[in-house]
Amino acid sequence: MSYSDVATRTQSKDLVNRKKSVNYSTGEYSVGFHTKSSEYRLTNSVIGNALNSVPDSDDTIIRVRDSLRRLQKRAIDKAKKFVDVDEWMEQANYGFDLKNILKQMWEFRNCRESNWKDLLNLVQIVFSSQELETYTKKQKKAFEKVIRDYLCIGTVEDEDVENAMMTLSENDLDVWCGFSEKL
Repeated sequence: MSYSDVATRTQSKDLVNRKKSVNYSTGEYSVGFHTKSSEYRLTNSVIGNALNSVPDSDDTIIRVRDSLRRLQKRAIDKAKKFVDVDEWMEQANYGFDLKNILKQMWEFRNCRESNWKDLLNLVQIVFSSQELETYTKKQKKAFEKVIRDYLCIGTVEDEDVENAMMTLSENDLDVWCGFSEKL
């Protein structure tokens, strides 16, 4: 059941009150409809459904884009921290955090253009190609640059994917590891 279906159904049953709530710590967004006859409640299942297909309502599109924007901001922050640490245990911790954020971003793949999907897939594969503790400062900076300058921008063009691949390759990262037996 989509957001618009519930809203239409609710309006036809004498809408009395509509409540919105946002839990900023978890990112959950919910809408409650209180009617004379019953109550309807939507939560992240609306966002979950939007992730499996292209969002259909303006409200859902806004929430999905905002969720992705927050993830992109977190990815940039974690990538910067990943570069700044020198101790291998902290590097691994920030690396795992960054991997998880990239995995969460992958859930939004149906809401973005194909070049963005390809680039995110490439970054995830290359980032998983070796142990997190073994990345050099130069390689970590390459990941940060690709995430900041190519992955977390408005629209990813063919040229952006090529530049990202070049950046990774120039810093001794194997962009073709997904086709080899290294993984």
